[in-house]
Amino acid sequence: MTNRTTLFFGITTLALLAFAVVKTKQAPEVCVNFFDNKNRLYIGVDNSISIVVNQDEPIELEQVSAEIYGLEGEQDESYTATIRKEGSMFVVRINKGMICILKVKTKNGVVKKEFHVSAIKPVIRLGKHRNTALKNGEFKAQGGLIAFVECCGFDARCDVKSFEVLRITAQDQLFRASNVGGKFTEAALLLIRAAQPGDVFLFRKIMYRCPGDKDALQDDDFTIEIE
Repeated sequence: MTNRTTLFFGITTLALLAFAVVKTKQAPEVCVNFFDNKNRLYIGVDNSISIVVNQDEPIELEQVSAEIYGLEGEQDESYTATIRKEGSMFVVRINKGMICILKVKTKNGVVKKEFHVSAIKPVIRLGKHRNTALKNGEFKAQGGLIAFVECCGFDARCDVKSFEVLRITAQDQLFRASNVGGKFTEAALLLIRAAQPGDVFLFRKIMYRCPGDKDALQDDDFTIEIE
């Protein structure tokens, strides 16, 4: 009798454990791989995302959606995100906002992934130079200011809209010119061609615009010393 009772309770326990495993089964894990692994999306450009799900069927476009929120968690009709599929990759494009919640529908439920949303911040240089010293001939060979996009692992272009250049001579004389666009215009070229060793050139009031920027933004000043 004792052996039968023990066997009965043993079988019952196994059955309950099996039921508990089935009952508590969670939605499959969704692994979202972004190119820089920083959980960040950039405004105004194509952000490519790979979605790998622990299930037999691949994820289709209609199973993926996004919600965009502001800094305080608010939603606005002007916050938009478009998603398209290119091969095995999903491409997300956001117009503005601070947080993107990516939702993936799987056969066992919806899995969410949060991304921070950022504007592109370029590095603006004179050719390839910033806050450095240049030989006079090399300085005069430069064509203007260029906004390099180095942050984000994809091809994007920002434009320099305008800037001001100041030439400060070794005798403390000051000459100033305003420039529209990144390429040197005639007024700025007059200062550049007049450069002499000991001069310091200050580039300031640098305005630029990147994809997704509604208005031009201002970059930090920088200097070039002439050797």
